[in-house]
Amino acid sequence: MLNPTDPVKIVEKVSAVLDYPQEHSSPLNADHHSICKFENERDEKYMVVSNMLRLIVSKLPSRRPSQGPNQRRPSNYETIGRLEDILDIHEAPDQDFHICRSHISEGSCRWFTRKPSFHNWVNGSASDPSILWLIGPPATGKSTLASFVTEYLQHGFLKSSCQYHFFLFNHQTKRTVAYFLRSIAFQIAQNHEGVQDALFTQSQEANITFGQQSLTIIWEKIFEGIIFKTALGGEVFWVLDALDEADAAITISQLLLNARSVTPIKVFVTSRKTKDISNLLHVHSDRIIHENLAAEDTSADIEAYVSRAVRDGLPQDTDTQDMIIQQILTKASGSFLWVKLTLDTVRDSWHTQEDIKRAMMEVPEGMEFLYQRMLVNVVSQSDRNREIAQKILIWA
Repeated sequence: MLNPTDPVKIVEKVSAVLDYPQEHSSPLNADHHSICKFENERDEKYMVVSNMLRLIVSKLPSRRPSQGPNQRRPSNYETIGRLEDILDIHEAPDQDFHICRSHISEGSCRWFTRKPSFHNWVNGSASDPSILWLIGPPATGKSTLASFVTEYLQHGFLKSSCQYHFFLFNHQTKRTVAYFLRSIAFQIAQNHEGVQDALFTQSQEANITFGQQSLTIIWEKIFEGIIFKTALGGEVFWVLDALDEADAAITISQLLLNARSVTPIKVFVTSRKTKDISNLLHVHSDRIIHENLAAEDTSADIEAYVSRAVRDGLPQDTDTQDMIIQQILTKASGSFLWVKLTLDTVRDSWHTQEDIKRAMMEVPEGMEFLYQRMLVNVVSQSDRNREIAQKILIWA
């Protein structure tokens, strides 16, 4: 017998796609009743559907009459379509940005812009470190913060001056160095005709597209050959989230450190702490500004989020609300994911105080993926490190 609260796959993928040429598909976490019902524009289902529609529309041919091959530039639709084909971009880069952006509560994340390190990075000269690297534990809001920084830079400077990439552990293509480079190049080319023209010319003359090219070819042909030689109109910012999820994080780091561009490029990176990343930050401490994300940095954001969620979504019993808020804040340890999932569990278990206390004592449903990722990291360690980890887990 199915538990009505358990997630159920409505249809298999084979029944949900038609396999048409250039068909795009994307899963939705919904059933037949809710698949077309959205709470608001920040609803994750709404953003997935709107981004897919934007991608489809961007590939429609222009309806403007042709005036001859030498009398007009291609329409924006045609340009984006050609760039997607040349760079093999499968979906709109802003899809992941909007999903992370939807998690930002009013007033949250602003503390980061008040840090001296952020101020020095944004306003630093060409001789100052161009990379700001934020290290933080899993599930502490780094991706949300990355989307906030992206929006902050786009509003404070030209929107076209900020490109971004969100590395996803469970998306094998987006984890690769090559796709990251192609995505950044795509975003730059969308807004700079000089880069567009050079890409189109290079692709046509060499009869080449970059979907199956090595990262070395992409870096040399597109970045060193075009982007780094083009004046992009003021400094450029790149936001790279969860770099530790990339399949070659240190390779990307070395490329960034070795980049030589006529247009200054500043890079904001978020990641977990790994041995290789720690070594890199130590060796290049004179070229990278390093920040650690601490629980106290996000405590005010978590408190505001919990208080708002409890006041709005749980029984109008002030004592019970205060008890829930206090217990969640005591156990949060900076983990936004644990807070969100625990609140979801409590909302379903608020009938008695005992139900509420039991819900807050259990591991909330949805944390399994995080723990699985941790186990994957343990398994990938050396024999000695695995042995130490096993002893710690047994002891705990």
